[in-house]
Amino acid sequence: MARGKANEEELKNCPACKKHLSRAKRYYRNEKYFCNKNCWLTTKKKADEAVAQAAAEAAEAAKTSEEAKA
Repeated sequence: MARGKANEEELKNCPACKKHLSRAKRYYRNEKYFCNKNCWLTTKKKADEAVAQAAAEAAEAAKTSEEAKA
């Protein structure tokens, strides 16, 4: 039952700005509803930055492990 409540909350509020989503004005992207394109782009940008940071950390870890072996 708790899962249903969380799912309902996602449909009622924009994940980026937490504004209430009206049925008439919803922007659906990546299996989520946003209040407008700007909120979707903001969320997408944050996700892309997180992926880039994780890739940079992985590359740094690989580099340090290579140096440790040598």
